[in-house]
Amino acid sequence: MSFRRLEFIPPLVEWAETIGYPTPTPIQIKAIPQVLVGRDIVGCAQTRTGKTTAFILPILQRITSGKAIKALVITPTRELAEFEYENQFLPSQNQTAKVAAKVAYDGGARRGMRRKTRRR
Repeated sequence: MSFRRLEFIPPLVEWAETIGYPTPTPIQIKAIPQVLVGRDIVGCAQTRTGKTTAFILPILQRITSGKAIKALVITPTRELAEFEYENQFLPSQNQTAKVAAKVAYDGGARRGMRRKTRRR
């Protein structure tokens, strides 16, 4: 199976290949059709299997077809949030319609916990 068979526009197919996915991975094959029709998904797969790409590609496809949408991507760590922003969203902005993306995170240990950590 190829991304072209999933009916993505050529710039998105090229983008997927550029970021390391010449063909869809199993998680992408299962998730992409669901996201293309607007369903919410939760996916579980090993690291570097293309989970984020599995929903970013359909989101970008829907945007390029003229549909205004909002999407929220949640990651478990700030490092992963930065990685996804730099490696998924920023490169995609050159391939598709206007996309506004922001990275926002909060967290770390609470103030009291930070103090305890520093004392040790």
